[in-house]
Amino acid sequence: MEKYLIILFLIISFGANAKKSRGRWSFFEVGGSFSYHRQVYGEKRDSKSISRTYSGSLAMYILRYSALEVNYSHNEDNIIDSRPTVIDETNNISIIQTHQRVYTQVYGAGLRQRLAPLSWRIAPYLSLGYAKQVEKTILSYTVDFDGTTKVLKYVSPPRQIDSVFGTFTLAVEITQFFKLTGSVATVFKAFESNRAKDNLKYLPGLRWIF
Repeated sequence: MEKYLIILFLIISFGANAKKSRGRWSFFEVGGSFSYHRQVYGEKRDSKSISRTYSGSLAMYILRYSALEVNYSHNEDNIIDSRPTVIDETNNISIIQTHQRVYTQVYGAGLRQRLAPLSWRIAPYLSLGYAKQVEKTILSYTVDFDGTTKVLKYVSPPRQIDSVFGTFTLAVEITQFFKLTGSVATVFKAFESNRAKDNLKYLPGLRWIF
């Protein structure tokens, strides 16, 4: 987190100086996106999986098509399984419901590249760089002990993972300073690029230029 803030400070400081020396090619671009996914399952449709992702980015263009980028995302996965599971028939003990919550924060810093001429109103972008994932899991079990219900909870310690982020974005220019975006983003453990396709998120969003 401290390294991320230092990089953010350097980008803003460098951008302020670059605007004075490089003119119109040096500018900032702020973006935000959100995704929501809900799935219901089970014979009684009483189990569900809900995923929410919020993300934001700040890019400072140092060349016509290239920018330094910092980004942040927060993802929350909720899996609620309400299918009863008997774990001890003799003592009449069963799990009524399992609730798993996984919180993942990602801090990223890297490069953003525009892949089309500036005259195009619809343009693709590619971002790639280093990321730090911070993950925490909370497990709750609602257990029936022979007619008595109790909730058992387990909270895992935060886990930090050195990772790589990659984002492909298609931006539609609405005005000179405002864009609509659609992105495909991935984060995977460093040096395990074969797992990039295992963690894909599709994010609609917005970008502003200033």
